[in-house]
Amino acid sequence: MRAGQHDCKYELSASLWDLKADGHASDVNKIGQWCVFGGHEFFNAGPTYADLNAAVGIIHVTLNGQHYNTPVFSIVTNQSWQKFYGPFLLYCNTNYPPAAARGAVSGQFVISDPLKPLVNSSNAWIGLVGPTTGDPYPGWQFQGSKYQYWAQLMRELPMFLDTLVNFKIPASLLSGRFGVRHFQHPT
Repeated sequence: MRAGQHDCKYELSASLWDLKADGHASDVNKIGQWCVFGGHEFFNAGPTYADLNAAVGIIHVTLNGQHYNTPVFSIVTNQSWQKFYGPFLLYCNTNYPPAAARGAVSGQFVISDPLKPLVNSSNAWIGLVGPTTGDPYPGWQFQGSKYQYWAQLMRELPMFLDTLVNFKIPASLLSGRFGVRHFQHPT
């Protein structure tokens, strides 16, 4: 609500064919929500399709809307019909820290096994993964709700001359607790 006024869903409408993205953001709460369209071919009524697109805190993306003289969508009995709605991306963000509040990790990764002298760290991956406490599937391969930061180790010297490989995970790390993991394809 604006001071002394009201919001109405009909105040915020647009030609959806012209929109590449639609959403809301709050500089007070540091959050936003967005719908990004990969195309428009799935909307009904073609480039004349206009519809409500926002109200306070809501994104309206009506795939088969009926506002503003858009035709009613119906399927005739026994009609064979299929239609893919999309592609589109729903994106919600929160107060993501600025670059100055994020960090990087660098170091050297060493594999030294006298029983397997040909095994080295060349082309391995090293990663920082979120804690697995309480996860029903604790392996990093099954984590979908936590951030993971990975770097592939690259060797400049021939593998028999060097057992040290430097790595750097770029300056995108959020603060938190992470475990270090290593993964490598067999040689």
